[in-house]
Amino acid sequence: EKETQELQRKQGWFQQNQTTLSKEEEEDYVSYCSEAMFRIQILEQRLDSHKRSAPEKYMGMERKLRE
Repeated sequence: EKETQELQRKQGWFQQNQTTLSKEEEEDYVSYCSEAMFRIQILEQRLDSHKRSAPEKYMGMERKLRE
């Protein structure tokens, strides 16, 4: 969520300033967006994996505690 909010903030900044940006600033923005999208994708994959595996792990822990 934090990554997504930061990306949205940066996108808003770009929308307001895109006509006055230098080529280097524009390239920095594109690079930032690419890296942020990559990080967001990885975080979403990790969250999905955790959501799928957590119930199984929880049940295993419960079984061990009962023994």
